[in-house]
Amino acid sequence: MKKNAIIIMLLVSPLPAFAQGCDVTDFLSLAGCLVDLLNFFVPFLIGIGLMLFFWGLAKFILAQSAGDQQGISGGRQLMIWGIVALFVMVSIWGIVQILANTFGWTFGVPQLPT
Repeated sequence: MKKNAIIIMLLVSPLPAFAQGCDVTDFLSLAGCLVDLLNFFVPFLIGIGLMLFFWGLAKFILAQSAGDQQGISGGRQLMIWGIVALFVMVSIWGIVQILANTFGWTFGVPQLPT
């Protein structure tokens, strides 16, 4: 155990030597990168939430036609959680977009003057 801690400390100890000063533009650049990453993954996550809803819908319909009460409640729960997930994801994405438009933040590759 001590051996692993010593190895980690030796590997991490040079990191303060590479530390640099950080200003507001570095922070905004990092925020822009995070928003770009979110803009890439949000449609994927919304698709997963939509698939979860439709999986619950299919499970609900098949269980209802078979008369399986446990399957009906399971399908209903999947549909509810799918709707909740979609609502949360779209709401957060919308709030971020409203904030970006309100404060005039633009993310992405800056346009160079010609």
